[in-house]
Amino acid sequence: MLKYLSTIIFLLLFSLTSTNSAAQKKDTSTPMIISSGQLCTRTNTDTLEFSNHKGYKPAHSRISSNQLSLNFSNAYYSAFPQVQIKVPIIIVFELTISDRGEINSVQILRSLLPEDTDDKLITLIEEVTTGTWEPAVYKNKKLDGQVVLPIKILPKTQKLKSNNRDN
Repeated sequence: MLKYLSTIIFLLLFSLTSTNSAAQKKDTSTPMIISSGQLCTRTNTDTLEFSNHKGYKPAHSRISSNQLSLNFSNAYYSAFPQVQIKVPIIIVFELTISDRGEINSVQILRSLLPEDTDDKLITLIEEVTTGTWEPAVYKNKKLDGQVVLPIKILPKTQKLKSNNRDN
């Protein structure tokens, strides 16, 4: 009986270790670590990634993100006067900026607003940011680039406080 129990325990332990070793055989390749710069800026080339290179400067707006959010909020409430937003809502846009600093295309990556408003939101972000972009630069050469731009739509009360602060 003791020999029978020891055989069962041995087989049980053997099956557990073999299962465990199979579970431990994972992909040992080095995971790709994405820097925050790669998440926010891209270039239009298929073969080179410039964001980690010395001498690369991503496309950027000459207006601060807070001011862009305030300007966008004002434009949003002008376009949708019936809408009442109680908490700030963040919309994430992806803009393609040409080597001349012009907006080539806009895409909404994330939005909590209804999809039927997407076209109007794209028009609004183009209106609010047109003429404010500096193109991406690599080794003193201007490039087309992409920018991921989070914009916060402020509640009307917060927007009004921001405007009244200047008075």
